[in-house]
Amino acid sequence: MRNTAIIALKLLGILCIYWAAASFVEIGLAITTPLFSRGLPFSISVAWVFLAVWLFLAVIPVFLAWMLLFRTDWIIARLKLPVEASPACIMEPSQLLRVGLVVLGAFTIIQALPEMGRTLYMLGQSLSPHFPASSSQNYRGSCISAALKFLLGCIVIGRSERFARTVFPASREEGS
Repeated sequence: MRNTAIIALKLLGILCIYWAAASFVEIGLAITTPLFSRGLPFSISVAWVFLAVWLFLAVIPVFLAWMLLFRTDWIIARLKLPVEASPACIMEPSQLLRVGLVVLGAFTIIQALPEMGRTLYMLGQSLSPHFPASSSQNYRGSCISAALKFLLGCIVIGRSERFARTVFPASREEGS
């Protein structure tokens, strides 16, 4: 039960990093879009409110990610989970964590692909002379956001084995 809880907490920590990264991208879009669009009224006080709300929504996932990734043993100790005598699963904990990371990375990539395609299409449409110029900035920001999500998913998949070996080093030695 303890290893399963560690795996679940680590996966939730990676998911919190994803949420934090998406929030930080949205912060940039929320602040820069009104600055670069012409003809829209923009108030500095409105920008501070947007910044405060988005920072609050981005700081919470960063804190949760830190707690779930680096303070997992402290959380497990507080939950008082028993150490399992025999593994309840056929797979080693490091293999199970790697599978979870690959699934999480694939979810991120699959979620980013349609968004990237849609924004690239709309960005292409915005290059026509009949399209409002202020809207192209929104599509560029959305395309950058989707590309960053795609890149984050690729990194999670690419580094899944290394991360799993870092979390469960004893499992790696037993398997060799």
